[in-house]
Amino acid sequence: MLRTLLMTMLTGGVMFAQTAHRIPFASTGNTIELIVSNESANQITGVRVKVTSIPAWLHVKSSEQTLEPLKPNSEKVAVFTFSVDKVASVYKEQKIIFDVISPEGETWTKEIGVMVAPPERFELMQNYPNPFNPVTNIEYILPKDSKVQLVVYNALGQEITTLVDKVVEAGYRAVSFDASNLPSGVYFYRVEAVPVEGNSFTQIKKMLLVK
Repeated sequence: MLRTLLMTMLTGGVMFAQTAHRIPFASTGNTIELIVSNESANQITGVRVKVTSIPAWLHVKSSEQTLEPLKPNSEKVAVFTFSVDKVASVYKEQKIIFDVISPEGETWTKEIGVMVAPPERFELMQNYPNPFNPVTNIEYILPKDSKVQLVVYNALGQEITTLVDKVVEAGYRAVSFDASNLPSGVYFYRVEAVPVEGNSFTQIKKMLLVK
């Protein structure tokens, strides 16, 4: 008889799978360990462990493994390595589902709940492409839900347009800036993020429009 015990190893800790586990934001090198136990008196060969359902933002290095022969009353561990895309929503629980398949085709299904932890700090990235003509992308990261203002200025400090002016959830965000109606030159974009609790964040970066 095969018995499966699903355990996760995330950021160095080993935990059972009854609760949703937090995965670091935009991280790589995370691992999930699935322990398969042979409780019979016979050796079992050809047991497969397969990832059958994952969130779109989670990328598994290899989705299926065949275990080495399981001796009587022994265990083998299938280790799955994965990364987390920066576009993943934070604080939202989702499931990873595994099938453990015996050589005879019997299947055991195991699942764990995971959620992405928020980023640790505010960050405003350089726009891309830069120089640009006429559209560019501006990305920023929020560790907390915040009231965000993203404003574009010309070289004289005059406000050109407001791209964002609303409460934005924590995580990765991106917005496009279309400068079709503007002349070539240097422009600046400024982000101010004010969370309900904690310090506000303000940063300015320069971009170049070339037509």
